[in-house]
Amino acid sequence: TFFLAMAQTFIKNEHIRVNIVLSRLKQPFKKFLEVFIHLAAIFIVSYLTYFSIRLAYFSFKFNDISQLPDATPLWIPQISFGLGCFVFLLAIIENLINIIKGKGN
Repeated sequence: TFFLAMAQTFIKNEHIRVNIVLSRLKQPFKKFLEVFIHLAAIFIVSYLTYFSIRLAYFSFKFNDISQLPDATPLWIPQISFGLGCFVFLLAIIENLINIIKGKGN
């Protein structure tokens, strides 16, 4: 469920972020670095989203269940991981578009 809150935290700009380099750069270089960082984040989170949704799919397909006595199907908790990653990916893409348009961070 942690991943379901990542997009909201990102939108509110509450993620821990190191601004030492960005705060010292002038605007054209700062914007270039921001775009590069967002593109790298999109690549990483896309990879994570793909494989987390794939994991939930295969858990559903093979009827994988919990080892606990309640025998919960594992795709139920795993889908929150994939969904949270996907929403986080959308938030990063939206922020990148705003940076490119010049609407800030």
